[in-house]
Formats: sequence, structure tokens, C-alpha cells
Amino acid sequence: MTELTIDQEIEQLKKITRQDGDDQYAQALYELAWIYQFEKKDIEQAEYYFKLIEKNDDPQAYALAQCQLGTIYQFYKKDIEKAEYYYRLVEKNDNRQAYALAQFELGQIFQNHKKDIEQAEYYYQLVEENVNKKIFALAQFNLGIIHSDDPKLASKYYLQVCDSEEPWLANWANQKLGNIAYFSKIDTDLQSP
Repeated sequence: MTELTIDQEIEQLKKITRQDGDDQYAQALYELAWIYQFEKKDIEQAEYYFKLIEKNDDPQAYALAQCQLGTIYQFYKKDIEKAEYYYRLVEKNDNRQAYALAQFELGQIFQNHKKDIEQAEYYYQLVEENVNKKIFALAQFNLGIIHSDDPKLASKYYLQVCDSEEPWLANWANQKLGNIAYFSKIDTDLQSP
């Protein structure tokens, strides 16, 4: 069996219509968008195909598409308002992985762009550990940063990250915990008679 070229694969996927079934059509659109975004580096075409996926076609593919649209607007088009709009369309019941990523990215938007720490904290806390451990660890790390003025609370969040399967992130959290312990000791020493 010969392997299809990217262009042949695109042509095969374009032949799939709603008559082939809503879920099969949604999957074909998602694959087309993915190919255009990551293989062809054509963001406009990727956006076009992601936008064609409807929720009633396949809720999981729709949630993934909305998350990818958020990513396109956040990182490629630098349109934070549109990115926020698409991330908010991702519902937990449709795709828990996409939901976790969307909540994390909403936290990033509110923390880094809108400077609304309360909203950022709200979204980071919606990321569940049992859904995506990496995204959960990143959210916990950012919660530690948000609460850097409260060593006890920051430590609680950094400790959640120390068990991360991402060694670089666990090391970073351990470094933050070491800093908290060091500076807490200095504060204690300074307050002693």
C-alpha cells in the first residue's frame, strides 16, 4: 500500500460530505484544518475548515476546533478578544481535554493580557488533574505565581507541581519552594529578638 502525499490526502478528505455522516464529515474537516495548520502552515485555510465544524456534527471535534481557533487567534493573529470568544465555546461535556486546555488559555489571557488576576485564578482552578496532568501542573504553577505574596498558599500550589511528569516544570516548582523556604527563614530570623 502506497502512502498518500499531503495533497492527495487533502483531496481525499475534501471528497467527504455530510451525506457520509455528520461525524465522519466533522472528522474530515478537522483533519483538513490540522493539515493546513501544521503541515502546510496555512493558517487562513486551517481557520476556514475549523469554522465549518458544527457542534451537532460531532461535539468532540467541535470542541477541539474551537480550542484550535482560540489558539490561532491568540498566538498567530494576536486577537485576544477573538481567542477568548472561541475558548469560551468549549464545553466540558463535549471534550474534557479541549476544555482543560481552553480553561488554561483563558487563565493565561486574564493573567497576562487583561491583568485580571481573579479571573485568571478562576480559570486555572477549573483545570482538573485527572483530565490532563501537564495542563493541570501548568495551571497550579501559575496559581503559585499569582499567590507569591502568600508563601503558604503559593507552596500549596507548587507542591502540586512537584509530582509533574514534566521534569522541567517539577524542577522549577522545587526551585520556587526552595526560594519560599529560604526567604521565609530570613523573615523569621529578622523577626526573632
